[in-house]
Amino acid sequence: MYLYIFLLIYVLIISALYRFNIISKLSYLVLTFVVLAYVQGNRDTYIGTDTRFYENLFHTFKNIPFQTILSSFPRLYVIDHYQTVETGYILFNRLIGCFTNNAQVLLMIIAFILCFSFAKFIYDNSVNPIWSTLLFMCEGMYINSFNMMRQMLAISICINSFTLFKNGKKVWAIFIILIASLIHESAYFFIAFLLFYWMLGKVKSNKKKYFFLIPLL
Repeated sequence: MYLYIFLLIYVLIISALYRFNIISKLSYLVLTFVVLAYVQGNRDTYIGTDTRFYENLFHTFKNIPFQTILSSFPRLYVIDHYQTVETGYILFNRLIGCFTNNAQVLLMIIAFILCFSFAKFIYDNSVNPIWSTLLFMCEGMYINSFNMMRQMLAISICINSFTLFKNGKKVWAIFIILIASLIHESAYFFIAFLLFYWMLGKVKSNKKKYFFLIPLL
């Protein structure tokens, strides 16, 4: 808890530097998200309900042949786990296992990918990176990534499909979502968000406020 309070104070200080134009938007995001990634990736395995499971998963599959893992595509049953796990995530673990036997390295790599992906999304799309960063920290996404690491990793990847979709690169946007779905299948739901964004552009301005009732349903 004290560490989280320290992080929040640190982000507020960096936010003040950005607010008064002492640092750039890019510098602001680097200074905040690098620290957030380091704290997340350097956590002990007892922090987060599923962290110990991910550690055991890494050690279980680090020496399993790639072809054996691929034979179970798209999902693989893991002993002593309540559900199957996407083959893409297992392959990701196996690839990291080629270079290290330390599960902490896995946590650190995932933390930096996750935080970099959110920072990139904010850099590309946010008109107020301070509020966007605080929303990431305080509305559950950052803390949930300590526990729902695989789900949040997939989300961090697929949200950047929005930037591609917005810029007219719709095929690449769908491709990014498909890549994220190999980590966790919940990424498929992001297609609905892209469709909503596309439909919103077709609605007349005076009707858009009613159109926003659709996500509530």
